[in-house]
Amino acid sequence: IGEYMFYDCTGLISIILPNGVTSIGPAAFSYRCCLEYVVLPSSLISIASRAFSGWGSIKECYCHAIIPPSLDSHAWDSTAKDAKLYVPKGCVEAYEASDWGHYFTNIEEM
Repeated sequence: IGEYMFYDCTGLISIILPNGVTSIGPAAFSYRCCLEYVVLPSSLISIASRAFSGWGSIKECYCHAIIPPSLDSHAWDSTAKDAKLYVPKGCVEAYEASDWGHYFTNIEEM
């Protein structure tokens, strides 16, 4: 997903990224995107800076990657502070110990 791909896309409230997507570029879903529901594929490796920062308030995020994808600075900012992050079974501790644990305080198994 390229840099600024869905930047300022105010009508975008949910995304389901297909398997095969390996990275999300800088500010791809930022500014006034109002994402509430996000599904990330098992193929995801990295999320760039400010990819999900902005005015939205994500309620649920499902990340199917067994290894937590790397996060650049401010990848989620405050958009995920009250969200639930669902991860594959047996992966909660890995996500909590990674940068994901900085953004998501509520991490559960799918």
